[in-house]
Amino acid sequence: MSGSLSSKATQEPIAFANIGILGQSYGTISNLNGEFELKIHPEALEGDLNIKISCMGYESLLLPLKELKLTNTLSFQLQESVMELHTVPVYAKKYNARDLVKQAFLKVKDNYPVNPYLLNTFYRHYCKEEGQYGRLIEAAVDIYDPKGHRRLYKSPEKKVEVKVDQLRRSFDFTSFSELNHAPISIYSSLANDITSYKSKLRNAPKNYTYEVIDTTYFDKQMVFVVAFSKGKDFIRGKNELIQKDTVLHEGEMYIKASDFAFLKVVDRHTVEFVNEERKVVNEYTNTVTYKNYEDKYYLNQVLCEGTALFEAFDANRQLTDHKDHYYHIEMMTNNVQTRGFVPYTGQEPSQKALLEIAYDKAFWENYNILKATPLEEQIAEDLANRLPLDQQFALFNAQSVYKDSIETAQFQKMKEEHKGDVLLVSFWDSKDKNSLKALRQVKNVTQKYEGRNVYFVYLSIDRDEDDWQKARVKYLPSVGMQMHLALGMASQIIQKYNIHSPDNYLLFDHYGQPVRHFEQYPGSEELSKEINRLLLSSMAQQVMYQLPQSKK
Repeated sequence: MSGSLSSKATQEPIAFANIGILGQSYGTISNLNGEFELKIHPEALEGDLNIKISCMGYESLLLPLKELKLTNTLSFQLQESVMELHTVPVYAKKYNARDLVKQAFLKVKDNYPVNPYLLNTFYRHYCKEEGQYGRLIEAAVDIYDPKGHRRLYKSPEKKVEVKVDQLRRSFDFTSFSELNHAPISIYSSLANDITSYKSKLRNAPKNYTYEVIDTTYFDKQMVFVVAFSKGKDFIRGKNELIQKDTVLHEGEMYIKASDFAFLKVVDRHTVEFVNEERKVVNEYTNTVTYKNYEDKYYLNQVLCEGTALFEAFDANRQLTDHKDHYYHIEMMTNNVQTRGFVPYTGQEPSQKALLEIAYDKAFWENYNILKATPLEEQIAEDLANRLPLDQQFALFNAQSVYKDSIETAQFQKMKEEHKGDVLLVSFWDSKDKNSLKALRQVKNVTQKYEGRNVYFVYLSIDRDEDDWQKARVKYLPSVGMQMHLALGMASQIIQKYNIHSPDNYLLFDHYGQPVRHFEQYPGSEELSKEINRLLLSSMAQQVMYQLPQSKK
């Protein structure tokens, strides 16, 4: 069943509406263009079943399934809910905004399931940099909750079991691919569910302000819209002011008046770090909705969107570097199972575990996923410009070879961009004690040459990318280039420069040519001596070029 939804009053598309069969546990959600696609089993067409369409602020629509022409793309218009204003003062007099939020948290045990249940969900994750999409992940994910909502947990790892049944994934062409891109972000997405996990918003803390800003209707039931916000935080460093600005930590909670259930939570953050050399701004919005099934509310959708901006400046506050990164992560519940399922244990898969999931093209052709919008078509187009998307899905398990060629090109590009600088390239492995010990000393050398024409590069040959991700946070400085070599000791870079083991170091002169190869850390004094020699040589060359040519 394919269709689109729009407002009867404005003709504008209606996004994030719920579409499903009345009384049954599976359904779908309309996308930003109001479009949806719902897979219906042929047997359902023989009974007297009804399609139900519902959305916050609109009257629900109930349609006999057998009367719909499912061979066509259907269009539906929803009527905006008419407010019965005389009922508002009754609730407003009894509860203020803070009381409403407290009551909603107290009612979690009553409104949400306390017994085990299983959610079949669809996961989609894409990223964009400099206006071009560079990453796409889609997965069929099962979330098994054996503990229910008897209490709040610290994190999803402590509460739910995760299983990725199917996966299709493009290569990662973003600059974040070698820095802090998690292989998949299931846990971090689920953590936004305030009915399951501890958050800053629980129990309506006093450092937040709350206000009832609106009332709306959902399924003919009144819903309070409670806005929350928090002021600014500042952190002062030793020599400079570092501002951590959370002024936009604000949002809205949609709380049902009759039972105090959370129906929707929108949480917006802005975090900004500024000093004389750099500016980093992170802005993100997390939206969570819930749906009712068998008189209990279950997670319906998690939508996480954000942007990260990095800018670097020279001593005159002139811009020297700019990077931006946009991400979109959504999880949509297709089906709720409260009985008849088989319990299991499982964690969010690592990169290695994801590589073991084969791409099943037939599965995806029949899976109940969000219908493509023009924006999503642009994602496919951008990615296909590098390699046809179907080929990327099929080759994902063999992408290490492809990534190695990308890494080699990135390394070469870095050398071109840093001609005029002395380069120190450190090869390391988080399982090699000697290279870890040496990295601590290299970190001190890095600080010594800060602001000078020296660039530091750290190439990991770890077998497991997850090990590298954890170790780099602990051992590597925030400056320079960090990269994990997908093929390890078999990578082209390793072979080209004749590297036999970790704890190897290469020095490149200002022309980008290798001039010294240390097969173990030479010591900070010896290393500094070589760097200074190359810097002096570079300065001498610059002076010679600036001298006037002698006359014949």
